[in-house]
Amino acid sequence: WTRSSSQAELVRLRLRPLDEAEAHTLARISLQEALPEQKDDSLGRLARRVVEQAGGNPYLVREYATFLAAGPLQSPEAKTPNLLADALWLRTEDLPASARMLLELVALTSRPATVEALMRASGTPAEIRSALRLLEHRRLIRYRFSEHGFPVDTYHDRVRETLLTRISADRARQHHQRLADVYLSAAGRDAELAAAHLMAAGQPQQAYPLALEAAERAKQTLAFEHRVHSLKLALDCDVAGERKRIALMQQYADALARAGQGREAAEVYLQAAEAADPAEQHELRRMAGVHLTEFGEPIRGMQLLEQSLRPLGITIPASPRTALLRALWHGFRLQRRGTGFTACEPSAIPPREREKLRAYHSVLRPYPTRVLERLSLTPEFAAAALDAGERESIGIALCWLIAGATWQGRRGEKQIVRYVELAESRVLPHITPSTRAMFRTAQSLAALNNCQWQESDRYTDEALRLCTSQSRPVQALISEARMYSVWAKYYLGHLPELSETIPRLIFRAENNARDTSGYFHISICNAIWLVADQPDVARDHLERAAGDWQHELASLDLAHETVARLNLALYVGDRAAAETLLTSRWKPLRRSGVFRSRLFRVVFRGFRGSIHLMPPSSERIASRTIRRALREARKLDAEGNPLADIQAAMLRAQCAHQTGDSAGAITSLEAVATLCDRLHMQVYAAVAQRVQGRLLGGV
Repeated sequence: WTRSSSQAELVRLRLRPLDEAEAHTLARISLQEALPEQKDDSLGRLARRVVEQAGGNPYLVREYATFLAAGPLQSPEAKTPNLLADALWLRTEDLPASARMLLELVALTSRPATVEALMRASGTPAEIRSALRLLEHRRLIRYRFSEHGFPVDTYHDRVRETLLTRISADRARQHHQRLADVYLSAAGRDAELAAAHLMAAGQPQQAYPLALEAAERAKQTLAFEHRVHSLKLALDCDVAGERKRIALMQQYADALARAGQGREAAEVYLQAAEAADPAEQHELRRMAGVHLTEFGEPIRGMQLLEQSLRPLGITIPASPRTALLRALWHGFRLQRRGTGFTACEPSAIPPREREKLRAYHSVLRPYPTRVLERLSLTPEFAAAALDAGERESIGIALCWLIAGATWQGRRGEKQIVRYVELAESRVLPHITPSTRAMFRTAQSLAALNNCQWQESDRYTDEALRLCTSQSRPVQALISEARMYSVWAKYYLGHLPELSETIPRLIFRAENNARDTSGYFHISICNAIWLVADQPDVARDHLERAAGDWQHELASLDLAHETVARLNLALYVGDRAAAETLLTSRWKPLRRSGVFRSRLFRVVFRGFRGSIHLMPPSSERIASRTIRRALREARKLDAEGNPLADIQAAMLRAQCAHQTGDSAGAITSLEAVATLCDRLHMQVYAAVAQRVQGRLLGGV
């Protein structure tokens, strides 16, 4: 046991509750040991009573059996309202005074306490060792060695609960005062624990500054859960004035959000808004709307957001058509204005303008609802940020401008180049790492939509290096960056690396049914399984996921789900299913604007061509479908993109094979192989080899 933790072998055992038969056997054994003279039928009745109350917990089985065997309730007809509490209390009645005080101190601590702290709080250092051994022998406490000494805790939570209900209020306050004095005088001064014990001792005035001190320390160390607890303590002290209390509630709500408790944060913001001045209410309601929308209540959250935006003169368009017209108008105005700006420190910007910039930023977060309507505000946000000259807001606005430009084809590519040049020269060196990571993630998305896999992977890696915080917004950004990284690695052919991450991708997809990236993970997993020649696994997982998604799919979800189903249909040669699916989905996808992305446009044109070339039902139809496939190949040529070139060459290879031109088919496939080698696109190289094998084999 003296070996270091790095050398020791660790085995984790998952213990399930005992079933009724096992619990009954354990109870009889325990009762027989304590009551050897009892008859079997009497032991059986006592054992059944133990099993009824133990709930399959072996610890409770032993406790109940020991208590019943002690004599006070050996009669099966005897009743007690709380058998365990009586059993535990019986074990503490004959404890020496030093051991009882030690046990009470352990029960009153909110977390395991060190032996040193308990020794100082009890005031009986000479008797601490014998008291610890006695309490451990009676299974009332437990302690183990760790890097922080010997933390001592109650053997079971029920021990703590029993003691807390039976210690008098005056005695509990005295113990809390002793513990607070210890934590304040210790070399490592634990302000959070000291504040908690002072509060329990009835001294909120002394606890309040300590709670604030602990909250500030937790903020500096990014310990969000501890910050939440400390700020809650400060609020419970209820000694701050009205203005300070509102500010404290805002800090508490922010800490809750960073700890991943968005709904609780929203409710705290709304409570603060009720007590705040009218000028502050809009900001507090806006933050409540942000967190409700992010954490699963988008309808209520968007309503709060819209209410808070109106006083600032900001309105969200009511329909996609209105959003498009508004985006075109303000985009034209932004183009006329240009991207020049005069840098200005945030403190020099008028308060109303700062609030307006924060409001725009709140609306333009990646919520899964009313996406087009909200994104139409991007040109307005960019113009307001450039007018104010605040670099952080300009960086965020440029991220959204780049994301919007990725859906505008060649015109958007020129805009992206201009935005990137502006950011690299005047913005990125002066903004926070999180915003720089957001900008690199936007560049990764733009590179993906232009089929630039290596550039996308490089931008994603840089974004992940910049994301050092563990807060909820940064973690959401990391998740998005990893999504783009997976996509790039798939097309680059890093399949072994992706295969290792499939379980994590599946977990994220299955646990984020309302997440816009959920079906993306499904489509990528299915594509990898198909490359690995496992169509049954791909089909089962896709159908299981379809049953989990009960809401209407957003446009990107619909696109990814369609890609997954078409991949599967083409792989197994089900032309009817592929044709029906593509026919039913083509118009909805086109209306949604998905085909503005070059990546989706190229992929779906490839699908159309491949479906045309699946085994036809007659020679006449085969001739017509070949012409259609060649037309799709010419459209792909017009894209001027490496992925489009590969798709076009593969279509021509299949068309040549259909017409009996084996030499032409081989030439086209060799062109595919050359392009794949040059671009390191191993997935398409593998597909091309498979197609070539089929053609040469006469399939």
